[in-house]
Amino acid sequence: MLVPVAGLVQVGGQARADRYTYLPQIGICLLLTWTLVELSERWRNGRFILAGSAAACIAILAAGARAQTAFWRSSESLWTRALACTTNNALAESNLGSLLYQDGRLDEALAHSQKALEIQPDDVGANNCVGFVLLQKGQVDEAIAHFHTALRARPDYAPAHSNLGMALFQLGRVDEAIAHFRSALEADPTVADIHNNLGAALVRQGQFEEAVAHYQKALELRPDYPGACNNFAWVLATSPQPSIRNGARAVELAQRANQLTSGGNLVILRTLAAAYAEAGRFPEAIETANQALQLATTQGNSAWAKTLQKEAGLYLAASPLRDPPPAK
Repeated sequence: MLVPVAGLVQVGGQARADRYTYLPQIGICLLLTWTLVELSERWRNGRFILAGSAAACIAILAAGARAQTAFWRSSESLWTRALACTTNNALAESNLGSLLYQDGRLDEALAHSQKALEIQPDDVGANNCVGFVLLQKGQVDEAIAHFHTALRARPDYAPAHSNLGMALFQLGRVDEAIAHFRSALEADPTVADIHNNLGAALVRQGQFEEAVAHYQKALELRPDYPGACNNFAWVLATSPQPSIRNGARAVELAQRANQLTSGGNLVILRTLAAAYAEAGRFPEAIETANQALQLATTQGNSAWAKTLQKEAGLYLAASPLRDPPPAK
């Protein structure tokens, strides 16, 4: 019973776990049972004593199991319990931070991930999480340092490659960003976000055909992904390459993105207007551009309002939008 859990062959990162006690306890339970049977033969009313004791043990164990399983109702409750019962637990801090980061609770995620790094500075997940939160806060250089630390510890870690690609893209280092997006996809080709981000970077470099392939893959993986729908529609509506443009398909994708975001996203409304224009549906393009313009004005976004006014003028002249516009 001890051989399967003796740890001679390590399975995963854990050194100990509750489940490792299950098989060894079988022998202990048999030993206790046989001992009690032999002792009880000398007792008066031994059968009743054993039955009552067994019932009490079952009740106590059931109560203990109920209390213990409550901590397993979610990963968050499990790691929170682990932190309550242990000290200097980098694994629990890091895993809880990653869960909170995935849930969008970035400040809490940052706090736990930073605690993990105080204990274990090269923790991969914690460095990636801290880097991502710093990136959202605009601290790009600090974020990049954390992504590099994560990749030094684990060069094939797809999330760090992807996040580093986004950081480099923000700095305008598009070629480097593309290289990291490709590395991320080599490690994990099933993440729609990475295909979408690589598509956006390829568009920036004018590699429209490959960008379209990655947008299509992103939507195969996640058909209800508004970001990929919008980006794909924008390329199909505004690409300077006639062979890429497809107005009808652009309208379909932009309408889907608009439905998925309940019609309140400024960027998607702009794309939908451009798609209508490419499809030759200029009255709808003008109406949608004006709707986006009204939203930008309400939000106090003067830069967007100026852009949308200019584009609405194009549609009034029955002219589709090109991105980038053709050189004069």
